[in-house]
Order: sequence, then C-alpha cells, then structure tokens
Amino acid sequence: MWAAIEDELAADGAPRGARQGTAGAPAPAPVPPRGVRRWVVAGVAAVVALAVGVVVGVAWSRRDPGTSVARADLVALPAWTGASGSADLRSVRGVDRLEVRVAGAPGDDGFRQVWLATSDLRGMVSLGVLDGGSGTFDVPSGLDLDAYTVVDVSQEPFDGDPAHSDDSVVRGTLER
Repeated sequence: MWAAIEDELAADGAPRGARQGTAGAPAPAPVPPRGVRRWVVAGVAAVVALAVGVVVGVAWSRRDPGTSVARADLVALPAWTGASGSADLRSVRGVDRLEVRVAGAPGDDGFRQVWLATSDLRGMVSLGVLDGGSGTFDVPSGLDLDAYTVVDVSQEPFDGDPAHSDDSVVRGTLER
C-alpha cells in the first residue's frame, strides 16, 4: 500500500522514497509483514474448521439410528377404539432408547405418558410424556428389559399424581 502511495507522490515530481512526513518526520511504518497476516488468516481458518467439525459431528451423532433390539405393535384398549401405535426399542451407542408413535383418538384433557411394565402390569416405570404423536425415551440403565416388556401409553389428568391413571390408550409387548 505504501509503495502505491509513494508511486503516486513520485508522479508529482519527487523521486520515490525521497518524500518525508510532515516537518521532516520519517514516513509512516509499513503494513505488518506478511508473516503476521498469514498467522491471522491461519488462525481464522482453524477456528472456522473447528466450528464446521463440531456441527458435522453433532449432526452425525444425531443421525445414528442405532440397532433395533425389539419391536411392539401398540393396540387400542376398549375405551380408545381408533387408536394405534408402534414402539421400537433401539440400542444407540450402548444406550437403550424407546421410540413410540401413537395415532388416533386424541384425548380432550390431560397428557399422554409412556410406560414400560412387567407382563402382569404390577411393575411400571414411567419413561416420560409423549409430546404429540411420537417421542424417543431413554430407558433407565439397569432396568431389566427381559422383565419390563410391555409398552403402555396412558391418558393422564393434570392432577399432580405421578402414578398411572389406569386409563391406557394403547398397549403392546416388545418382541425380540
């Protein structure tokens, strides 16, 4: 940049490099050397590459569907004719996840909760609230999936009681 300025000043008749700053002061210092600019560019490129790597890594980890371990067709209970669904138990990097889908017979009040239960329905573990018609739930580590084979989706009132409401919408048994 300074060379271009000096060339323009030289066009006014003064030899290149002969002009001084105001009142005999030396000309301003040149732009930082190329080595410094290269480090700045390399640093910016490294930060951008790291950010892209993080985004790609997160997207890749969410993309992993895991391996299907067991599946259940969820059948409507008598009070909920028209409802149906499915459940797919998947192992994703050592974590068991239950993917649940329920269609039909929406409840007027309350919310739907997903449960794993023993075949006699005496033991029940809540996995969480079904948001809309589908959801994915982490199965608590240590839960015996040979004993808890029944998937149950219940209609729950907003009453503050964490226990099962005894109003099951759909139910099915996981088969390996």
